[in-house]
Amino acid sequence: MNGERLGHPLDFEALKVAVGVMLLSPFLPLIFMGEEYGETSPFQYFVSHQDPKLIEAVRQGRRSEFKAFRWAGDPPDPQDSATFLRSQLHWQLQEREPHKQLRDFYAELMRMRKRFPALGNSDMSCVEATAVENEKALLLHRWKGEDEIFAVSNFGRDVAQATIFPSQSGWLKILDSRDHCWAGAGSLLPECLWPTQDHAILIEPLSVVVYHSRARGKT
Repeated sequence: MNGERLGHPLDFEALKVAVGVMLLSPFLPLIFMGEEYGETSPFQYFVSHQDPKLIEAVRQGRRSEFKAFRWAGDPPDPQDSATFLRSQLHWQLQEREPHKQLRDFYAELMRMRKRFPALGNSDMSCVEATAVENEKALLLHRWKGEDEIFAVSNFGRDVAQATIFPSQSGWLKILDSRDHCWAGAGSLLPECLWPTQDHAILIEPLSVVVYHSRARGKT
């Protein structure tokens, strides 16, 4: 309501999980300007009208809208230049930590969407998503032909357990939000999972991990 961005209520680790869920989904991602590096400025509604009656009508409309949401106090004045100035982007942030790591995290996930056929496939019959409520986790399985992706997102602040079924060629970890390159604390998950029995893995709190296989098939 007040122009808050996704990064305002979420800490950095939770923000990476949210980004991962969005960009690993089979849908077309819509990224609002500045979100790719964690812009800190709000984006508040502003106008620059000349007609006093129109200006007042816009102000009244905004008050009514906020009132409908039981918002305490008046919304930012859309005609006030301060509202516009508060909403300006700080492009220089993308060259600083951890904003740079977040921008690179976005870029890597978008590269993965182009590189791996399973992530570029919009066929919903090739998507399996399972919510594990007691673990506060989401399991995402996507495939196209022999290309296969398995991603686990842990939204909780405790370790979550997930089971990855075996693949004929095993699994290779291709992204882990806990890795140091993404300003994470470091991951304990194995880089490879061999094609044997089902793999039970422990996903660290507030993290998303992605495994890849090129030979689809359950054993």
